Amino acid sequence: CLQKLKRDIFVLIKWFRRVGWFSSELNQAEDALIRMVQGEVSSAQIWSLHC
Repeated sequence: CLQKLKRDIFVLIKWFRRVGWFSSELNQAEDALIRMVQGEVSSAQIWSLHC
């Protein structure tokens, strides 16, 4: 489930870039999304190590 969410978010980011939405607001949202995804992935990996 998490992997699919991550892939969908990066597909959205690529689409935004292709469309050319390079506003500062989008860049901030993109950075936040990337940090969120990376944070979730790293915490999920840590969680799987504990299990």
